[in-house]
Amino acid sequence: TKTLPVFLTVNEMKLLLETPDEEKPLGLRDGSLLELIYATGMRVSEAVQLNLEDVDATRGEILIFGKGSKERIVLLGQYAQKAMKDYLRNGRPELIKNKQKTKALFINKGGTRLTQRSIQRMIIQDHYLYASCYNEGFYIFDISDPRNPTIVSSLFEDGLTMCGLITLFRRNIAIINGGDWGNIESIDVSDPENPVAIGHLYNAEYHLRSEVIRGRYMYVPDYRFGIRIFDISDPGNIVEVHEIETVGRAMDLKIKGDYLYLSANDVGIIIYALNDSLNLVEL
Repeated sequence: TKTLPVFLTVNEMKLLLETPDEEKPLGLRDGSLLELIYATGMRVSEAVQLNLEDVDATRGEILIFGKGSKERIVLLGQYAQKAMKDYLRNGRPELIKNKQKTKALFINKGGTRLTQRSIQRMIIQDHYLYASCYNEGFYIFDISDPRNPTIVSSLFEDGLTMCGLITLFRRNIAIINGGDWGNIESIDVSDPENPVAIGHLYNAEYHLRSEVIRGRYMYVPDYRFGIRIFDISDPGNIVEVHEIETVGRAMDLKIKGDYLYLSANDVGIIIYALNDSLNLVEL
Protein backbone atom coordinates (compact mmCIF):
# COMPACT_ATOMS: atom_id res chain seq x y z
CA THR A 1 0.00 0.00 0.00
CA LYS A 2 1.12 3.52 -0.75
CA THR A 3 1.56 5.98 2.10
CA LEU A 4 -0.20 9.32 1.88
CA PRO A 5 2.08 12.25 1.05
CA VAL A 6 3.09 14.68 3.81
CA PHE A 7 1.77 18.17 3.15
CA LEU A 8 1.85 21.60 4.76
CA THR A 9 -1.17 23.18 6.37
CA VAL A 10 -2.41 26.56 5.12
CA ASN A 11 -0.77 28.33 8.07
CA GLU A 12 2.50 26.46 7.60
CA MET A 13 2.51 27.37 3.90
CA LYS A 14 1.78 30.99 4.77
CA LEU A 15 4.73 31.10 7.16
CA LEU A 16 6.98 29.48 4.55
CA LEU A 17 6.02 32.08 1.94
CA GLU A 18 6.75 34.85 4.44
CA THR A 19 10.16 33.42 5.31
CA PRO A 20 12.42 35.06 2.64
CA ASP A 21 13.92 38.47 3.42
CA GLU A 22 12.70 40.34 0.34
CA GLU A 23 15.02 43.26 0.98
CA LYS A 24 17.94 41.10 -0.18
CA PRO A 25 18.65 39.52 -3.62
CA LEU A 26 18.62 35.97 -2.24
CA GLY A 27 15.36 36.69 -0.45
CA LEU A 28 13.77 37.94 -3.67
CA ARG A 29 14.92 34.76 -5.39
CA ASP A 30 13.61 32.48 -2.66
CA GLY A 31 10.32 34.35 -2.48
CA SER A 32 9.81 34.09 -6.25
CA LEU A 33 10.74 30.41 -6.25
CA LEU A 34 8.39 29.49 -3.40
CA GLU A 35 5.50 31.48 -4.87
CA LEU A 36 6.10 29.83 -8.25
CA ILE A 37 6.07 26.27 -6.91
CA TYR A 38 3.03 27.00 -4.74
CA ALA A 39 1.08 28.69 -7.56
CA THR A 40 1.82 26.18 -10.32
CA GLY A 41 2.39 22.88 -8.54
CA MET A 42 5.51 22.28 -10.62
CA ARG A 43 8.14 19.80 -9.49
CA VAL A 44 11.38 21.04 -7.94
CA SER A 45 13.26 19.28 -10.75
CA GLU A 46 11.28 21.36 -13.25
CA ALA A 47 11.92 24.62 -11.40
CA VAL A 48 15.72 24.24 -11.46
CA GLN A 49 15.67 23.66 -15.24
CA LEU A 50 13.84 26.91 -16.03
CA ASN A 51 15.69 29.44 -18.18
CA LEU A 52 15.07 33.15 -18.63
CA GLU A 53 13.56 32.55 -22.07
CA ASP A 54 10.90 30.28 -20.52
CA VAL A 55 9.36 33.14 -18.52
CA ASP A 56 7.01 35.87 -19.69
CA ALA A 57 6.58 37.83 -16.47
CA THR A 58 4.48 40.52 -18.15
CA ARG A 59 1.83 38.05 -19.34
CA GLY A 60 2.29 35.83 -16.30
CA GLU A 61 3.17 32.68 -18.27
CA ILE A 62 5.89 30.06 -17.87
CA LEU A 63 6.89 27.29 -20.27
CA ILE A 64 7.70 24.11 -18.36
CA PHE A 65 9.56 21.07 -19.70
CA GLY A 66 8.29 18.07 -17.78
CA LYS A 67 8.78 14.32 -17.83
CA GLY A 68 9.24 12.75 -21.22
CA SER A 69 10.28 16.14 -22.66
CA LYS A 70 6.63 17.21 -22.66
CA GLU A 71 5.97 20.94 -22.68
CA ARG A 72 3.19 22.80 -20.94
CA ILE A 73 2.39 26.45 -20.32
CA VAL A 74 1.17 27.45 -16.87
CA LEU A 75 -0.25 30.75 -15.68
CA LEU A 76 1.02 32.61 -12.63
CA GLY A 77 -1.27 34.02 -9.99
CA GLN A 78 -1.10 37.64 -8.88
CA TYR A 79 1.41 37.10 -6.08
CA ALA A 80 3.66 34.74 -8.04
CA GLN A 81 3.73 37.16 -10.98
CA LYS A 82 4.67 40.10 -8.75
CA ALA A 83 7.35 38.05 -6.97
CA MET A 84 8.81 36.99 -10.33
CA LYS A 85 8.92 40.59 -11.59
CA ASP A 86 10.64 41.74 -8.38
CA TYR A 87 13.22 38.97 -8.65
CA LEU A 88 13.98 39.65 -12.32
CA ARG A 89 14.16 43.40 -11.74
CA ASN A 90 16.02 43.63 -8.42
CA GLY A 91 17.24 40.19 -7.36
CA ARG A 92 18.78 38.30 -10.25
CA PRO A 93 20.80 41.27 -11.63
CA GLU A 94 22.55 41.57 -8.25
CA LEU A 95 23.30 37.83 -8.07
CA ILE A 96 24.70 37.75 -11.61
CA LYS A 97 26.70 40.99 -11.27
CA ASN A 98 30.41 40.61 -12.22
CA LYS A 99 29.92 36.87 -12.87
CA GLN A 100 29.78 34.71 -15.96
CA LYS A 101 26.44 35.06 -17.72
CA THR A 102 24.02 32.14 -17.53
CA LYS A 103 20.61 31.49 -19.03
CA ALA A 104 19.37 29.84 -15.80
CA LEU A 105 16.37 31.57 -14.22
CA PHE A 106 17.17 30.77 -10.60
CA ILE A 107 20.82 31.17 -9.64
CA ASN A 108 22.85 30.93 -6.46
CA LYS A 109 25.10 33.60 -4.97
CA GLY A 110 27.95 32.25 -7.10
CA GLY A 111 26.02 33.09 -10.26
CA THR A 112 25.39 29.50 -11.35
CA ARG A 113 22.18 27.50 -11.68
CA LEU A 114 20.45 26.65 -8.42
CA THR A 115 20.45 22.91 -7.70
CA GLN A 116 17.53 20.68 -6.77
CA ARG A 117 19.20 19.89 -3.45
CA SER A 118 19.44 23.60 -2.58
CA ILE A 119 15.70 24.06 -3.12
CA GLN A 120 14.88 20.97 -1.08
CA ARG A 121 16.92 22.35 1.83
CA MET A 122 14.96 25.58 1.53
CA ILE A 123 11.53 23.94 1.58
CA ILE A 124 11.95 20.95 3.93
CA GLN A 125 11.49 22.10 7.50
CA ASP A 126 13.40 20.63 10.44
CA HIS A 127 11.38 18.61 12.91
CA TYR A 128 11.52 21.06 15.79
CA LEU A 129 8.87 22.40 18.14
CA TYR A 130 9.47 25.71 19.90
CA ALA A 131 7.73 26.44 23.19
CA SER A 132 7.95 28.93 26.04
CA CYS A 133 6.12 29.53 29.29
CA TYR A 134 6.26 32.17 31.98
CA ASN A 135 9.12 31.54 34.44
CA GLU A 136 9.84 28.21 32.73
CA GLY A 137 12.16 29.37 29.93
CA PHE A 138 12.32 28.67 26.20
CA TYR A 139 12.52 25.08 24.93
CA ILE A 140 13.27 23.40 21.62
CA PHE A 141 11.95 19.86 21.14
CA ASP A 142 12.91 17.32 18.51
CA ILE A 143 9.61 15.80 17.29
CA SER A 144 10.96 13.77 14.37
CA ASP A 145 9.53 10.79 16.28
CA PRO A 146 6.11 12.07 17.47
CA ARG A 147 5.86 9.19 19.93
CA ASN A 148 9.11 10.16 21.62
CA PRO A 149 9.71 13.95 21.62
CA THR A 150 12.99 14.96 23.22
CA ILE A 151 14.32 18.26 24.54
CA VAL A 152 17.13 19.54 22.32
CA SER A 153 17.92 22.69 24.28
CA SER A 154 16.52 25.31 26.64
CA LEU A 155 17.17 28.98 27.31
CA PHE A 156 16.77 31.00 30.50
CA GLU A 157 17.58 34.70 30.39
CA ASP A 158 17.25 37.32 33.13
CA GLY A 159 14.96 40.15 32.05
CA LEU A 160 13.11 38.10 29.47
CA THR A 161 9.50 37.29 30.26
CA MET A 162 9.66 34.16 28.10
CA CYS A 163 5.97 33.72 27.75
CA GLY A 164 3.75 33.52 24.71
CA LEU A 165 2.99 32.13 21.32
CA ILE A 166 5.86 31.56 18.89
CA THR A 167 6.04 32.45 15.22
CA LEU A 168 8.95 31.30 13.06
CA PHE A 169 10.12 34.29 11.07
CA ARG A 170 12.65 34.18 8.22
CA ARG A 171 13.71 30.66 9.07
CA ASN A 172 16.12 31.25 11.95
CA ILE A 173 14.29 33.65 14.25
CA ALA A 174 11.60 32.77 16.79
CA ILE A 175 9.34 35.69 17.65
CA ILE A 176 7.52 35.36 20.99
CA ASN A 177 4.32 37.36 21.36
CA GLY A 178 3.76 37.57 25.11
CA GLY A 179 0.05 38.40 24.98
CA ASP A 180 -1.14 40.03 28.21
CA TRP A 181 2.39 40.02 29.60
CA GLY A 182 3.24 42.90 27.25
CA ASN A 183 6.46 41.45 25.86
CA ILE A 184 7.84 40.63 22.43
CA GLU A 185 11.04 38.57 22.34
CA SER A 186 13.21 37.42 19.45
CA ILE A 187 15.49 34.38 19.63
CA ASP A 188 18.03 33.18 17.09
CA VAL A 189 17.39 29.44 16.61
CA SER A 190 19.74 28.85 13.65
CA ASP A 191 21.56 26.40 15.92
CA PRO A 192 18.76 24.48 17.70
CA GLU A 193 21.22 23.23 20.30
CA ASN A 194 22.27 26.75 21.22
CA PRO A 195 19.39 29.28 20.98
CA VAL A 196 20.40 32.90 21.62
CA ALA A 197 18.14 35.75 22.80
CA ILE A 198 18.78 38.75 20.55
CA GLY A 199 15.91 41.18 21.16
CA HIS A 200 13.39 42.27 23.77
CA LEU A 201 10.54 44.78 23.78
CA TYR A 202 8.30 45.37 26.78
CA ASN A 203 5.35 47.67 27.40
CA ALA A 204 3.02 47.10 30.36
CA GLU A 205 0.16 48.61 28.31
CA TYR A 206 0.34 45.86 25.69
CA HIS A 207 -2.45 43.25 25.74
CA LEU A 208 -1.62 41.47 22.52
CA ARG A 209 -3.43 38.79 20.56
CA SER A 210 -2.37 36.56 17.64
CA GLU A 211 -0.22 38.38 15.12
CA VAL A 212 0.03 38.53 11.34
CA ILE A 213 3.34 39.14 9.58
CA ARG A 214 3.56 40.81 6.19
CA GLY A 215 6.96 41.76 4.84
CA ARG A 216 8.90 43.71 7.47
CA TYR A 217 5.85 44.47 9.61
CA MET A 218 3.99 42.54 12.28
CA TYR A 219 0.35 43.53 12.84
CA VAL A 220 -0.99 42.69 16.30
CA PRO A 221 -4.47 43.32 17.75
CA ASP A 222 -4.37 44.81 21.23
CA TYR A 223 -7.76 44.16 22.81
CA ARG A 224 -7.53 47.22 25.07
CA PHE A 225 -6.52 49.59 22.29
CA GLY A 226 -6.73 48.54 18.64
CA ILE A 227 -3.99 47.59 16.17
CA ARG A 228 -0.29 47.90 16.87
CA ILE A 229 2.25 47.66 14.04
CA PHE A 230 5.83 46.60 14.73
CA ASP A 231 8.87 46.76 12.45
CA ILE A 232 10.62 43.39 12.74
CA SER A 233 13.11 43.83 9.89
CA ASP A 234 15.83 43.83 12.56
CA PRO A 235 14.80 41.06 15.01
CA GLY A 236 17.37 42.35 17.49
CA ASN A 237 15.65 45.71 17.64
CA ILE A 238 11.88 45.32 17.23
CA VAL A 239 10.10 48.68 17.46
CA GLU A 240 6.48 49.81 17.40
CA VAL A 241 6.08 52.12 14.41
CA HIS A 242 2.35 52.82 14.26
CA GLU A 243 -0.88 52.29 16.16
CA ILE A 244 -4.55 52.51 15.22
CA GLU A 245 -7.15 53.01 17.93
CA THR A 246 -10.39 51.15 17.27
CA VAL A 247 -13.91 51.02 18.67
CA GLY A 248 -14.54 47.74 20.48
CA ARG A 249 -11.94 45.28 21.68
CA ALA A 250 -9.62 44.12 18.91
CA MET A 251 -9.48 40.32 19.14
CA ASP A 252 -8.22 38.87 15.85
CA LEU A 253 -7.05 39.99 12.44
CA LYS A 254 -6.33 38.48 9.04
CA ILE A 255 -4.69 39.81 5.90
CA LYS A 256 -5.99 38.72 2.52
CA GLY A 257 -4.66 40.38 -0.58
CA ASP A 258 -4.50 44.13 -0.02
CA TYR A 259 -7.02 44.14 2.83
CA LEU A 260 -6.80 43.69 6.59
CA TYR A 261 -9.83 42.27 8.40
CA LEU A 262 -10.11 43.02 12.11
CA SER A 263 -12.58 41.28 14.42
CA ALA A 264 -13.64 43.56 17.28
CA ASN A 265 -16.08 42.79 20.10
CA ASP A 266 -19.38 44.75 20.00
CA VAL A 267 -18.52 46.02 16.51
CA GLY A 268 -18.01 43.04 14.20
CA ILE A 269 -15.57 43.04 11.30
CA ILE A 270 -13.64 46.21 10.42
CA ILE A 271 -11.96 46.23 7.00
CA TYR A 272 -8.87 48.29 6.17
CA ALA A 273 -7.23 48.85 2.79
CA LEU A 274 -3.47 48.25 2.89
CA ASN A 275 -2.67 51.08 0.48
CA ASP A 276 0.34 51.72 2.66
CA SER A 277 1.85 49.25 5.13
CA LEU A 278 1.59 51.80 7.95
CA ASN A 279 -1.33 54.02 6.98
CA LEU A 280 -4.36 51.74 6.90
CA VAL A 281 -7.55 53.18 5.44
CA GLU A 282 -10.79 52.03 7.06
CA LEU A 283 -13.44 51.16 4.47
